[in-house]
Amino acid sequence: MAGPTIDRKRTVPIDEDFERYLGTMLLAPFGGAFLDQVVLDDVSAGVEWSGRFRLDPYGRALRTGAVDLVYFGGDAEARSRTGEWLRRAHEDVHGTHDGVRFSALRPDAWNWIIKSALHLYLHAYPVITGDPLTANRAEQLYQYLLYKVDDLMLPAQRDRFPRTVEEFTDDYAHTLATRAIATVTLERESRRLIAPPAPPGLPRVLRPGWTIARPLISRVVVACSFGVTDGRVRNLSAVDWSAANERDFQRARRILPLLYRLPRRLTMHPLAYHSFRARRLMEVLESTRLSDFRPDQAPSGGSGCPF
Repeated sequence: MAGPTIDRKRTVPIDEDFERYLGTMLLAPFGGAFLDQVVLDDVSAGVEWSGRFRLDPYGRALRTGAVDLVYFGGDAEARSRTGEWLRRAHEDVHGTHDGVRFSALRPDAWNWIIKSALHLYLHAYPVITGDPLTANRAEQLYQYLLYKVDDLMLPAQRDRFPRTVEEFTDDYAHTLATRAIATVTLERESRRLIAPPAPPGLPRVLRPGWTIARPLISRVVVACSFGVTDGRVRNLSAVDWSAANERDFQRARRILPLLYRLPRRLTMHPLAYHSFRARRLMEVLESTRLSDFRPDQAPSGGSGCPF
C-alpha cells in the first residue's frame, strides 16, 4: 500500500521529546552502528579509496559526528548549507578500487548512508529514553527524521526514499538480504571497536590511563553499537556477540534512561541545548503579546473610571 505523499516544503512543528533525544550526548557510544554503511561493496570500495577511515579513524568519526550535530541540533539554514557542502565534497569520490566501481553520489549508495543513520536513531530510541517505540511513535519519529535530513537527500531522489517507517524497514531488510557482504572495511573497523587505538595526540602522561580505560570503553561501545545493529551486519563483523555482550547491552538499557532524565544541560550537546533554550526564551517573549491592540473594554455597567 502506498504511503503518504511527503510535502518537502512543509514546516514540521517542533517535537521537544524528539529534539531532546536527537540532541543527547548519550548517542555517542552507538556510533559504531554506522558500520552497516560499509556492508555494501561499492561503499566499502569508496571508503578504502579515500583512505580516511583507515588512516584517520578518529578524524572520520569527528566529522561524522559534527554533521550529525548540525542536522539534528542545528536550524534549517545550517542543514541546507551542510547538505550542499556534503554533495559538493563528494563529487570527486568515484572510480574503481580493487575491481569494484564506486561513486559516492550514486543514488543507491548515497541513500544507504542516510538509511544507516535513520536505522540507528530508530533503534537507539528505546534504549536511551527507556520509552517503548510503539508503531505510531515509530512513524512519528521516522517522519521527524525525514524532515531533518531532507536537505541531505539528492534532489532528484527524494520521492524514491521510503515514505513510511514500514517501507523503510522492508527496504533496509531487503538491501541487507541481497547486498550485504563481509567487507575489509567492516572487518577492520569492527576490530578497532574491540581494541580501539589511542586517540591521536594523547599526551604521554595520559597513556597509562588510556590503557586502563580502554577495555571499559570498548565494552560500552561494542554493547551499545552492536546491540542496536541488525543481526546480519553483526554476524558479518569481527564482533563475536556473546552472552557477556548481551548482559552489557541490557545494563545499558537500564542505566541510560536514568542518565537521560538528568537535566538537559547535562545530557544534551551544546548546540542542541542552546537551541532548546532559545526556543524556551522565544516562548516567554511571545507570551507577552496581546491578541490585538484595541482598547481594553470597560467593566460591564461602569464608566471605566477606577474612582
